[in-house]
Amino acid sequence: MKKVLFLLQHTVLLTGAMILFLSCGKGSGNLDNMNNGGHIDPPPTNNGEVETTAVSGVTSGHATIEGELTKELPLGANGEIGFAWDTKSHTNIADYPNKFYSQPSAPFNGKFKFIRAGLVGGTTYYVRAIASKTVTGDPLIYGKELSFTTKAPSMEYGEFVQGGILFYVDKTGKHGLVADLDALVYNFGGGPKWKGDGNAGVLFTTSKAMGTGNGNTTTIVSTYGTNQAIGYAALYSYSLDKNGYSDWYLPSIDELSQMKKNLYDNPLGLAPGHFWSSTATEAGYA
Repeated sequence: MKKVLFLLQHTVLLTGAMILFLSCGKGSGNLDNMNNGGHIDPPPTNNGEVETTAVSGVTSGHATIEGELTKELPLGANGEIGFAWDTKSHTNIADYPNKFYSQPSAPFNGKFKFIRAGLVGGTTYYVRAIASKTVTGDPLIYGKELSFTTKAPSMEYGEFVQGGILFYVDKTGKHGLVADLDALVYNFGGGPKWKGDGNAGVLFTTSKAMGTGNGNTTTIVSTYGTNQAIGYAALYSYSLDKNGYSDWYLPSIDELSQMKKNLYDNPLGLAPGHFWSSTATEAGYA
C-alpha cells in the first residue's frame, strides 16, 4: 500500500493467499495506460455462445461489465467466465493484455457481471465478455467488443491513482492511501508467509492505527533483514518497485480495515481472501 499527495501512500497487503500493496506517491516513473486505439468491432466467432451485453455504472474509477452465456457450457470445475479489456481496440482476442476469469460453482448459462475497479479517469476502455470450457483458457469464446469512457478524475474510491487503487482520503482531502491493483482484483493464492522460513518468532512493538503501517514495516524489516532468500510479507512489500513507485509497505490492521470498508463492503474490487497486516499480535504473527 502507499500514501498519496494529493499525497497518496502505497500499501502492500500480503496474505497467505493475496498480496496487496500500499504506497506514498513518491514515484519517478509514469504508467502509460492512456494510449487508446481506434475502435474496431469484428464479429465474434463463437456462434453466439457468449455475448457482451452492456457496460453500466461507469464512474471515474470503476465500471460494471455485463455478459451472457446463451448456451450452457461445461463450466464449474472445468471452465470459467470473465472479460478481457484494454485501452486499445483489438481484432484478435489474444491481443488483449488483461483478462479476468471466475469459476462458477456449477454448469452455467445465463447472465453474469463483474465490477472492474482501478480504472483511470477520463480514459476509454474496450471490453469483451469471455468464457472458457477449460481452466486453461482453451478454447476461448468471446462476445463482441464494447467501449466506454470513464468520467473525469475525481479522486473517488476505486479510482487508479499514482500506481494503485485509492481506498482512503484523510479529513484534509490532501492525503490518501492506495493499494496494489493486482492484489485487489486477483486472488492467486500462495503469498509470502508473515515471518518467513528461518526467521525467529519475535514479538514486535507495532501499532494498529491509521498511518502506522509504513513504520511497522520498517520495524519488521530492520529486525528480520533484507535477505531475499527468506521471503516474508513485510520484506516483499518493502522491496516492491511497481508502476513507478518504490514506497510500498504492509498495512496496519486499521488501514486494512479501511480497505475492507471502502473496497470490499461497497464493493469496489477487493477480492475475498485472507490478508496479512503489519500489526503483530504474537511472536512471529500478525
